Amino acid sequence: MAIEICPLAADIGNLADWAAVGVTAIGAVAVFMLSRAANRTANASLELSKGVQDRENALLLREKGLLLGELTRDVMSALSSIEAIKSHTEAGLENWDTDARFINAVQGLSLTVADRERDRLHLLPDYAASIVVEAQQAITELRAIAIEFNDHVLGTEMAAHFFPSVTRAASHVETGLNRAFQSLTVASAMNR
Repeated sequence: MAIEICPLAADIGNLADWAAVGVTAIGAVAVFMLSRAANRTANASLELSKGVQDRENALLLREKGLLLGELTRDVMSALSSIEAIKSHTEAGLENWDTDARFINAVQGLSLTVADRERDRLHLLPDYAASIVVEAQQAITELRAIAIEFNDHVLGTEMAAHFFPSVTRAASHVETGLNRAFQSLTVASAMNR
């Protein structure tokens, strides 16, 4: 006869095996439920981020449209100002007034909105933003040439030689403003 320490050892081993199976099944169900909860959370987060991105895109599109509208009005205003300046230069040096109307018109010529919103020009398409900046530079160049002409050359024998520079600069500004107007119009049409 063999010594038996635990006569039910076979049954207890069987019970332990079944308990391990039960614990494993419960663990598997828990992992499954946790993974489903994690997937729901990830999907909700994805939907939330898509919603936020859609709202940001809509705001960006609206901001871009408003900026295009403001810049277009600004360029149109500058175009009317350059017309007055060009009519003054087209009158010729012989009919030049010595009053301050010309220099005041040149000094008043600017793209106010473009100057104020320069840090937001990146919202525009590259071609439109660069053309607006080129128009700003042409205005600055005209202003410098006109001030030089008015302050130092007008009334001297150099005036006849320097006057074509003023006329060319005014024409350059007009061309730049027309290009800016066209590019802003195209960008506005594409923004809709």
